[in-house]
Amino acid sequence: MKRLNIRVFVVLLLFLMCPTSGQTKKHDFYCYDSYDEYREIKYWARRYVSVSDYDYDSGDAEYLKLCSKDPNRVLSKITCKEVVSHFNAEFERLFIQTLPFHDTEKGRDERFDEIYKKHGQKDNFSEIRRASEEAHRNSLYGPNPGAIYCIIKISRRDFPVLYEMETSVIANKDLWNRFGLEEKKLGYSTPELIVGELKHSITQQLEELHKTLKIINDCDK
Repeated sequence: MKRLNIRVFVVLLLFLMCPTSGQTKKHDFYCYDSYDEYREIKYWARRYVSVSDYDYDSGDAEYLKLCSKDPNRVLSKITCKEVVSHFNAEFERLFIQTLPFHDTEKGRDERFDEIYKKHGQKDNFSEIRRASEEAHRNSLYGPNPGAIYCIIKISRRDFPVLYEMETSVIANKDLWNRFGLEEKKLGYSTPELIVGELKHSITQQLEELHKTLKIINDCDK
């Protein structure tokens, strides 16, 4: 009986020490070649967070002081400083430990104006603009940039204030926010606590993406 108990104990100990089948499968999944683009990221070229209305132009986000009108752009909003500062701080805490951040958005408006003067009437203007931005990044910092986007949509002004949050890691060469690693969440809060709730969710999503990138980069290729 004692021997049986010892055997059971050893088997149990080995089981606890080994990764679960789910963890192993997740690790193996991220080791596929389709995730090579994330392993090849050499620097972060853009970090971006925005808060806006879930229902276009409802005014809910602005009413809750999560964003304000942009005086320089009629259709644009400026996300509140507290959310932006928190996102930037968490980005720096988690993502620039091993890779540098180069703000390639600086001077973007001026570059746009220049390109528009030369090519604004052409049908393929969007392609020309993307190619120009890529060339600008490559000339300064080299290829293989990465970007992180956090898009937050707000609905309602009273309890429950609803929000949809999607945070993505992007590795495509033009840094468009599509086909990336994603964390999504639907949540709610009171109007008084919505800023704190958004900050908490931003931290959660960035930490999950950081873990996923670590799994991807730890693959034995």
